[in-house]
Amino acid sequence: MDESAELDWNDATKYRILADSIDEGFCVIESMVDAQGVPVDYRFLEINRSFEKQTGLSGAVGRTVLELAPRLEKFWIDIYGRVATTGEALRFEHPAEALGRFYDVFAFRIGDPAGRRVGVLFQDISERIAARGALHLADQRKDEFMAVLAHELRNPLAPMRFALELMKRLPGNLDAIERARGILERQVLHMTTLVRDLTDLGRIARGTVSMDAALIDLRDVARHAVEMAHPVVTAREHELTVSLPEARLEVHGDAHRLAQALSNLLVNAAKYTGNRGRIALALRGDAGWAVVDVTDTGIGIPQEHLQHVFEMFAQLSAGSVHAQGGLGIGLALVRQIVEMHGGTVQAFSAGEGQGSRFSVRLPMAATDPFAGSQA
Repeated sequence: MDESAELDWNDATKYRILADSIDEGFCVIESMVDAQGVPVDYRFLEINRSFEKQTGLSGAVGRTVLELAPRLEKFWIDIYGRVATTGEALRFEHPAEALGRFYDVFAFRIGDPAGRRVGVLFQDISERIAARGALHLADQRKDEFMAVLAHELRNPLAPMRFALELMKRLPGNLDAIERARGILERQVLHMTTLVRDLTDLGRIARGTVSMDAALIDLRDVARHAVEMAHPVVTAREHELTVSLPEARLEVHGDAHRLAQALSNLLVNAAKYTGNRGRIALALRGDAGWAVVDVTDTGIGIPQEHLQHVFEMFAQLSAGSVHAQGGLGIGLALVRQIVEMHGGTVQAFSAGEGQGSRFSVRLPMAATDPFAGSQA
């Protein structure tokens, strides 16, 4: 190869090409200190092509970071000042809240210590951190769910053992046998509900919740839901008010699934309302939508929890006085069923102690414009 044809690159050119070829952000900064030598800011001397993508900052060269991001946390000024002073290279992960990002950073001193120059190689890992947090939350919820499941499955065993022992010890006592039968019936029903919820949990996870759609009157669905929730509502001595329209309110849907969804809302209201509270179910039409509102005078929902109540396993902490047991999938199932019907469900609350309202909106069946007309 003709040596005269080779490119005569100097070190600065090679350095620039290398810096601009990487995906990570890179910059050289000058740590700025006050009269006492305390870091107070830093100035950008050089940046690479990925710098703006990784930071969102433009026109950085020659300007200080506090000019570009006045609310930047003091941590960043201090940490780079430390590298400039000690010469100790550092690798760390830390959020830059003023930039709305989370960074993986490697910082090292460049050249003469008197120049207080630091090279910074960094990458925005906000998505990775968010995914890590979501995975941690999922693991935590899974562990809590397993603990709750073990507790819920264990609870019926003691009364069932008591009932069997009663029948064994008093085989000829009809009153005792009838009492034992009642205990067994209630606990078997409870176990059946748990198994049903677990089955629905698996179907939700696989996205295979089935639906047998037909033209149905939502008033009948509401009545069925009230019947399903009746044992929990009456056990807590709640006052339940049901308001239904006089005319049919028709939707295309699975009557059983929709009754299950509304029943779950009523049971949820009953569980999170102190004894002798008030619960209301109201059904109405609204511009082509059927709206079901379930309200209660219960413990309410903190604002920061409103957007999470329909997530799988979401419930207040098991250690809280507000925790009411259950598998934490009731509201997740409500959302799944409602969305399968083309509807929406929302939670509303003014805060703790202010009660709650859950509102379901379902598209009404199209009205036949020729219905009832005469030839």
